[in-house]
Amino acid sequence: MVSVAMEAWRWDEANESSEKLDRREHEFRATVRCRQADSLVHGRPIDNAQENWAVWMYLGWAFAPDRHASTYLASALVREGLSRHGAFHVLRTQVARRPGKADAYKDLYTAVRLAPVHWTPNVAEFSLQNLIERLEAGDTPDATVFRNFEEGMAESPLAEAWEKFEKTRTRVRMRLNPEDVLRLNPLFDRVAELLPPV
Repeated sequence: MVSVAMEAWRWDEANESSEKLDRREHEFRATVRCRQADSLVHGRPIDNAQENWAVWMYLGWAFAPDRHASTYLASALVREGLSRHGAFHVLRTQVARRPGKADAYKDLYTAVRLAPVHWTPNVAEFSLQNLIERLEAGDTPDATVFRNFEEGMAESPLAEAWEKFEKTRTRVRMRLNPEDVLRLNPLFDRVAELLPPV
């Protein structure tokens, strides 16, 4: 499967399409990745499903890190026993996020959820610092209500950002020792101060 992924990458490079892949190609790659993961989740794994999942997720992410939910590749890496790589992937993705969206806040949550416990304080600190820098530069999630808003879901990117931010803060309080929580509290407070109210 690695050779297939490498051939696809070479093809992209040869055709100078690494930045703007055809929508059908993105959908094909997403379908392949999902089939790998689904086979594991439903207890009917196909050959090398876990490895293929990670490879195809990486292939999709490598060409457009800001267009993919970080949880998919990070989860595959964690399942492969590469939890530090998973945490790094999430943080790298967060740095590449486009402005005006809630994705960086989702990355904060994913990074804290998947990072090894002994890495979590530093992972949270890096992620929160990135959010502070974004907010201080004027990058706030859009408050426009989603067109496909349904009952029970966040109604806007801003509401979604607040939801992930609060879930992360709760997780940090439950998962980390009191000294680490105290160290991170000023960063959480600063994000809460800069993030516009819903």
